[in-house]
Amino acid sequence: MRRKQYKAAAPITTITNIRRTLWERLGILLKEINYKNHSLYSCRISIHNKNIQGLSIGTNGKGLSYEYALASAHGEFMERLQNQMMIFHFNFACVDSFNRNKQTDFEKELLDRGIALKYYMAPDEVILSSTSAEEIRKIEKRMFTNLSNFYAGRAITLVPYYSVLEEKEVLMPIDLIQALCTSNGMCAGNTPKEAILQGISEILERYVLRLLYQDNITPPTIPLENFHGYDIYHIIESLRLKYNVDFIVKDCSLGKGIPTIGVLVVNEDCTKYNFHLGADPSAVTALERTITEMFQGRTSLEMHDVDVDYQKKIETDPYIRELEFGKTYTKGNGHFPLSILSSMPSYEFNGLNEEWGQSDDMDIKLMVDLLSNMGVDIYVRDVSFLGFPAYSIYIPKLSESRGVFSKANIPDDFSQLFKTVINIEDATKKEIKRLASFISEFPEMSFLFENFNTENFLVKYPVEVSLFFLYLILGDREKSVYYLKKSISLGVNTLSSYGIDPRIFTCMLDILCDEKTKESMTSIYGQRVYTQSLQSINNPFVLFSHTSCFDCGNCSVKGKCNLFTLIDILKSLENQYISNIPDQKKLKEVFGGVNAECLHNI
Repeated sequence: MRRKQYKAAAPITTITNIRRTLWERLGILLKEINYKNHSLYSCRISIHNKNIQGLSIGTNGKGLSYEYALASAHGEFMERLQNQMMIFHFNFACVDSFNRNKQTDFEKELLDRGIALKYYMAPDEVILSSTSAEEIRKIEKRMFTNLSNFYAGRAITLVPYYSVLEEKEVLMPIDLIQALCTSNGMCAGNTPKEAILQGISEILERYVLRLLYQDNITPPTIPLENFHGYDIYHIIESLRLKYNVDFIVKDCSLGKGIPTIGVLVVNEDCTKYNFHLGADPSAVTALERTITEMFQGRTSLEMHDVDVDYQKKIETDPYIRELEFGKTYTKGNGHFPLSILSSMPSYEFNGLNEEWGQSDDMDIKLMVDLLSNMGVDIYVRDVSFLGFPAYSIYIPKLSESRGVFSKANIPDDFSQLFKTVINIEDATKKEIKRLASFISEFPEMSFLFENFNTENFLVKYPVEVSLFFLYLILGDREKSVYYLKKSISLGVNTLSSYGIDPRIFTCMLDILCDEKTKESMTSIYGQRVYTQSLQSINNPFVLFSHTSCFDCGNCSVKGKCNLFTLIDILKSLENQYISNIPDQKKLKEVFGGVNAECLHNI
């Protein structure tokens, strides 16, 4: 099941090489936080110099040893950094977006410092007019989507990917891929093949996760004895004794040969459960990833209460299904459909495929065969401009993670939502409503707007408080009261930890509900709290911390803004990218050509 070497380099070699690259090329130093649970290790690394440690810009790692967990976190750091998802690329810092007639002080300072960006996404980008019909048709055919739904007359930023089945370089819309897939398919590793196998495995894992929700699938059980003789077998047995729960290994191949393993954890009386997935060409590695993921960043085993009524709703209600899928996809803590607990499998377990896990070369071939038989192409973009193998992989119909059930509210321009966040005072009611609708529908995606200082409302406050702020600005009393009540339910200690006076929130609720007289509220809360609460309702910007980009001179949180520091890092990345643009055509060497018969399956 795993006859090839686990990794192409020792973990300490991976860690040392990455740290040297980060310091010598970008001047970045990292901080580590480590966790251990039984024989399972996890950690988090984050940028800790340049005065941006408060932003917690970093990645997580996991493994069966401290060294492998740390190497995992460093690999993911390089994956995100080279894909420019570690620090989001600020389009407004690109010189092409500047107002030629009247530059802002912000734009002038960027030019004076020499850190204005030259490109929106990458040095090899191509900006395509939305009227270029022939090129758009080619892209739509590859992506099985209608670009006009997303771009609506705007220019399209394209970058080259390598089509594995067509064996040639093609242009793809990078911002659309990121909007639909977030980081799914981004990968890094000690060698190109190691990285690409990991990236495809991640896509397959999340595709299986989607189908478990979409089709209410019950995977069959794999006898644990199949893994006897491997460390993970003994780890599971000891975890079973420690927590007095059952660990049931599941075949999540969907009957299609997809190399994915699941683990269902249930307590003795079946009132609590947990479920996680892992994908890898090696079934042993897939199982290891499933177990380490279950404990990543945690000091104990976390389980859901079985909720029959709610889990039945997940099976039938697209909105609830999307909500719980989103929680599982982003944080691993969503409820599953009741079908996951069923004893009646949707297909049979026919044994583990021993072809997998012999070598990276063989696994690459098997992956391409599997995906071509599923009727999809594989698009790979090499982003290894810092010298550590890293890629973006997109597989149409499999990679997408947003709006896959309800098709709800996928924004056509993420940058516009971002602009609303950073300059909320100058945003129109329509823009604020659009932002509030998106965050309320996809609360787990609010991290996408965390930006360049810790004082902006979406970074500083819980989602409930941010939504109260937005609906208060909109004058929507009903939704303001709803989210204010949810904010108050967080508790006095939690609100106080965010710098919020709980008495002001309670007083604001009384004012909005109009159930008490002014005199009674003054008596309960005091004149100062009542006056401040009333002022905050009439002008929410008085109470809530927010940025005022790009009017730097009048921004109330200017002293805590790290925008120029982050753009300086982006400029260093851009300079490295310009000097080391990967040749996408060389990816043909990684795949070794594709059997022509694969094309007939597309």
